[in-house]
Amino acid sequence: MFSPLIKARNINQSLQMDARFTAALSIWIHKPQVVHKDVFASSVVSETDESFVRVVYPKLRTGISEFTEVCSKGSVYKFSSISITYIVEKTNGRIRVSVLDESSGFFHSSWLKDVLEQKLNLWYSCDAKVNIPSLSLIDCRQYQLQYERLKNTYGPTLVKNWSEKTDPMKFVYEDIGIACYLICLWKNEHVNFVDLGCGNGLLTYILTSEGFTGIGIDVRKRHIWKSYPLYIQQRLKEISLNPEDVCGFPQANWLIGNHSDELTPWLPILACKSGPSCKLFVLPCCPYSLFGKFNIPKSSLSFLPDDINVKHITESSRYGTYLNYIQQILAICRFVPEVDALRIPSTKRICIVGRDIIDSKYSDVNEHSDRLSAVNKYIEYERDITSKPNKTFVVRPPTEVSYNCAKVSKSVLDKISHTVFKALLICKPDKYNLQSHNLMLSDDLKVRTLDNRWWNPGVNS
Repeated sequence: MFSPLIKARNINQSLQMDARFTAALSIWIHKPQVVHKDVFASSVVSETDESFVRVVYPKLRTGISEFTEVCSKGSVYKFSSISITYIVEKTNGRIRVSVLDESSGFFHSSWLKDVLEQKLNLWYSCDAKVNIPSLSLIDCRQYQLQYERLKNTYGPTLVKNWSEKTDPMKFVYEDIGIACYLICLWKNEHVNFVDLGCGNGLLTYILTSEGFTGIGIDVRKRHIWKSYPLYIQQRLKEISLNPEDVCGFPQANWLIGNHSDELTPWLPILACKSGPSCKLFVLPCCPYSLFGKFNIPKSSLSFLPDDINVKHITESSRYGTYLNYIQQILAICRFVPEVDALRIPSTKRICIVGRDIIDSKYSDVNEHSDRLSAVNKYIEYERDITSKPNKTFVVRPPTEVSYNCAKVSKSVLDKISHTVFKALLICKPDKYNLQSHNLMLSDDLKVRTLDNRWWNPGVNS
């Protein structure tokens, strides 16, 4: 007979193993591209408690169209498409893949058995998890087509003529990826955007060149702005923006915050101030709160009204906490926060989109004042819990401040170097340190090198 404690422990272990099995399968369901080199992405288009339907998108170079899999859930997962049916189950502590029926298709039985099964067991053993599926808010096939077109249209010329000191291979193709995502997100929507903290202006340039109306705003003009066509230069504004004093952008129906730093938490607030129909896209990077560097404790991130439910990101890092903080501000502004992962060359690629209102009544102009009242109440709440003495927004100075030695005068650098080397040269050789490197020190402080020559370091005894 097992004691109740042992039974409970066994049940708990079984539940943990089932959770690991589900987590491993979740990677295969939502991110098949990490294991199959010819897959671009997948998308779960419908789901119930017993089953789901996913669309698999092969890469364009394969010439294969997207296809649908109908999948049943449970202790055994069954995947069925027009070309193959296979099951995934956990048996004797291992995950096994078995093919039930096959004709010529994208996934082959040998690959499922030799590659997928091995990878599933690896994920199972290390308790790997998928946090946020990528490109879940847009059409993945359309994204592939648009990205290829934008990359070929803008990429080579922008990289060749890059005048900033940053890496063009990273920044050019990162902004092409972001522009492509926004174009797919907007579809056929009439867009008038404001890109806040536009930096090099590249995103504004691409979107405007693609026929969208908008402007880019930054506190400091960049060298590369001069290389853009005149009509683009006229849409890039050098403005020192204090969001506490701004009444929004009434002409805009989309606000963009692409690594907008201290303006990031203000994006949903400014979108709310801009009008009931204004939406936003924000790609958080450096963590800022409303009044400075982000250091708000988790205990204070609970300001949400009872009728608002935010799907928090489970990542326990500071970055994950910050993303949840930004989600909270969107929800307070009565946006439905939608989280997605971009396909860009950056470690910070989680975006948050606010395009729907939590309660449709707040889309009405007459009810919009209640929305603004809730926003102002939250601003004062965060002002109260801010520990810094100056509880206001600090506008970034137009002149870039250097905190390293890049702009120290040559005379100062020479003086520092001379002082350091002079101090080093008057130091007597360290006998024990030299011996540890198989070097010998003579009585007159000469050092015998490894090739048996005597070196005089020039130190007086």
